[in-house]
Amino acid sequence: MTDCAKRIFFSIIVFGLGIITLYYQKSHTPSSLNFKKYEEAGNQLFREKKTSEAINCWQKSLPFAPSPEKVYNKIGIAYLARNDYENSIQSFQKGLKINPKDANLSYNLALSFLQSGNNKMVLKNLDYVETLNPYYPNVHYLKGIVYERIGKKTQAKAEYIKEININPSSVHTWSKIKDK
Repeated sequence: MTDCAKRIFFSIIVFGLGIITLYYQKSHTPSSLNFKKYEEAGNQLFREKKTSEAINCWQKSLPFAPSPEKVYNKIGIAYLARNDYENSIQSFQKGLKINPKDANLSYNLALSFLQSGNNKMVLKNLDYVETLNPYYPNVHYLKGIVYERIGKKTQAKAEYIKEININPSSVHTWSKIKDK
């Protein structure tokens, strides 16, 4: 190997080690370690159906979170699981302030409004989800449910058919169509 080739080879190794060191330092900062600790604890508590404790852990992780909107989504889902629609709505809205184009947050916000009985806001949020992702699963199914609630059976059936066209394996949507 020539001296020039050795220098190039050595430079590549040094550069690679520098990149690895930067990655390691970034992923092992006190902030990222705190986030991981709280996030994993919250995830485990949620799996154990200890939603209050999970929410507390995730709230503690927020100052360290690289994507706080994802944490707000978890918190909102936990509140939704507890039938605490007001707090779930607030949590999803906080996440959407950070990332207004997050289809998951918008969909989950629509679910919260559905459970709280606010049909107008369900439709508004589902329309928005559809603009973000026209193939997002269950959007048309939920719209169908709302239209059924307000007595618009023809529109409900049309939404169920749209859902089947997007998601042909949707058993719950097929059952709605068969009921009509």
